[in-house]
Amino acid sequence: MSAPPTPTGETIVYLDSNYHPLPSNFFPAPHTYTAYPHTPLPQIAPRILPATILLTSLCPLTRETLSLLPPSQLKLIIITSVGTNHVDLVYCAENNIQVSNMPDTNTETVAEHALALYFAVKRDVVSMHEWTMKAEQWASQGTGILGMNSWQGGGARSCRSEVVGIVGGGKIGLAISNLCTALGMKVLISERKSIPQAQARAGRTAFSTILTECTTIILACPLSPETKNLIAAHELSLMRRDAILVNVARGGVVNEADLARALDEGEILGAATDVFEREPVEKGGSPLVRGEGEERVRNLIVSPHVAWFGRDSQEKCVRAIAEIFEGYLKGEKVNFVV
Repeated sequence: MSAPPTPTGETIVYLDSNYHPLPSNFFPAPHTYTAYPHTPLPQIAPRILPATILLTSLCPLTRETLSLLPPSQLKLIIITSVGTNHVDLVYCAENNIQVSNMPDTNTETVAEHALALYFAVKRDVVSMHEWTMKAEQWASQGTGILGMNSWQGGGARSCRSEVVGIVGGGKIGLAISNLCTALGMKVLISERKSIPQAQARAGRTAFSTILTECTTIILACPLSPETKNLIAAHELSLMRRDAILVNVARGGVVNEADLARALDEGEILGAATDVFEREPVEKGGSPLVRGEGEERVRNLIVSPHVAWFGRDSQEKCVRAIAEIFEGYLKGEKVNFVV
C-alpha cells in the first residue's frame, strides 16, 4: 500500500514539463507545483529533493538518485509516457513509492508515426526533397528517379508486396498491425527471441523467421534485459538486403553502431528511428547522428523521440495525470506499475 497523502499538501515537481505543459493551478492549494521545462542530468538530484510527488517523461530516476531523498518522503512517481525503463522500479517497490504511467495515451500516434517513418524511407522522401530543392540534377538528367536510393533495385515495392514483421505485440504493436493490414500488407507478429517456432504462441512467428522473411521490421517493444541490443550485427546480417527497419520502441533495442555499419555497407536497404540510446542526442553523440564534417549514415531517417506527440495524445495524457493524482488522494492506484 502506498503512503497516505501529506495532510498539509503535496510538493509536486515536474522534471520535464515541455512534454506535457500543465497550467500553474493544475494542482490546487494546498499543494505546491514546480515545473521545469527540461532538466539536464546533473540537475535531476537537486531538483527532486523537496518532492513528495514527481512527474517525468524521460528523466532517469535511478536508485542512487532516489536514495538521496529522506525515507518515506517520496510517495508517487507519475511517468507521463508509456515506457518505464528510466525509473528504478525495484527501488520504488522496496520503498513503498507508487509508480504510475500512461499506457493508453499515445497508441494511435506512435502507430501512425511508425508508418510515416516507413514511407519516408521507402519513398526516399527526405533525400528527394533535398535533391529537388537543389534544382540541379533533375533538369540535367531529365528524371528524378535516378536520385532515389531504391532506383537500382527497380524502385520501392507496393504495400501489397510487403511482409511486415512487428516486434512487440502490445497495444501499439497491434495498432501498427491494423494500419499495415488496411494497406494490404501481410503482417507477422514476432514471438519472443528466446522462443522457437515449435513453442510459439498462436498467432506469433519465430523471431528468426521475422528476420529472414520480412521486407519491413517494425520494433514496438519495451526495453528490458531481454530486448537490449535485440537487433545487432548478427540479426542485421540475417535480414534481407532489401529490408527496412523501423524503431519506435526504445533506443537500446537496436545496437546503433551495428545499424550504422549495416546501412553504410548496404546490408539492408534502409532504416528509421524515433529513439536513441542516449537522449537528447547531439551531433556526434550517436553512431547514427555523426559529427560535423562526417558523412551521413546511408538511407537513414531519424526523428527526435516525437512519435508519441499529437493533439489526441496530449489531451489523453493531461487527463491521465489528473486521474492518477485524484486517485492517489483517494487512496486508489490508477495506471500503477508498482
